[in-house]
Amino acid sequence: MSNAVLDLVWDHSAAEHAERLVLLAIADCVNDKAYQRTGKAEAWPSVAELMRMTRLKERTVQTAIKGLRTRGELDVRMNAGPGGCNVYTVLVTPAESAPPAESAPPQDPAGPPQNPAAPPADSADTPADSAPGTGREPGGNPKGNQKGAGKPASRATPAPDSFPLDEGLHSWAAEKGLDRDRVHRETEKFLDYHRAKGTKNRDWTAAWRNWMRKAIEFNSRGPAQRPGGHTPYQAPTDHSVYGNGFF
Repeated sequence: MSNAVLDLVWDHSAAEHAERLVLLAIADCVNDKAYQRTGKAEAWPSVAELMRMTRLKERTVQTAIKGLRTRGELDVRMNAGPGGCNVYTVLVTPAESAPPAESAPPQDPAGPPQNPAAPPADSADTPADSAPGTGREPGGNPKGNQKGAGKPASRATPAPDSFPLDEGLHSWAAEKGLDRDRVHRETEKFLDYHRAKGTKNRDWTAAWRNWMRKAIEFNSRGPAQRPGGHTPYQAPTDHSVYGNGFF
């Protein structure tokens, strides 16, 4: 194993993925003493050995070797090693064209000079603030987007002294099956009930309609029933039953 060749691959090889893994495996097989004596990073591992070291399949190893040769980081002499093995030579060398870090120009710790003519950031007008007609107010909320803007929220009020029954309400009630007399009677009940309870409401017209619906529903139930679900006793109107032994 040659740590020097491994360091070269780690630090200067441009290979990636499977190619890098195969090149590291070959560098690990280089004899360090021979490399120090000859300067050649040669090794002759078999493909099976490279498969074992990299955990890659044979085709992947062969493709990686071909890619390394194309890249110029590996040389292969076919069947030139012991027992007819291929001899691999790692060709990775330190990059000589890269300038040393010390040659870089010194950096000014104060950073690049600022343009004194440029206005402060907080004094510049932004398009949103300076554009005419945007209708923006303090707080960032545009005019006209506020919910209920210009319209005060309705307050709950007590039951009115009188409830005007216009033709629209009478027409609505007539569609539900209520005549005018029934409407007036139910309206009086409606107002008396809510006045006695001190009810406050935001929409008394909607409350009136709801009352009328309940009146229609109550009327459709028929005779009142006692608890338990049975109808109160009523004497038969057919007097013939009295002579049939039922009573």
